Amino acid sequence: MDSALTAVVVDDNPRSRETLTRALAQAGVAVSLSCGTSVQDFRRVVEAAPSLIFVTLEDPLPRAIRAVDYLSGSLPDTPIVAVST
Repeated sequence: MDSALTAVVVDDNPRSRETLTRALAQAGVAVSLSCGTSVQDFRRVVEAAPSLIFVTLEDPLPRAIRAVDYLSGSLPDTPIVAVST
């Protein structure tokens, strides 16, 4: 069994996604997917089955809340970390 920690970054801003992905990589966390907050993106996150999900809480906040709601319902055993800059 592979015990490596894998993460997904969810953020509508590509620049913010890249910054967080780099920071996680420097901390030794493998980011298997970075994406936005569309329904198709949410499906990709569920398919990736990560160990951990990072969701940025930036404007518009309702999108981030929708992401957390959908992903926590779809992956109830996966921790979700809210990130704000």
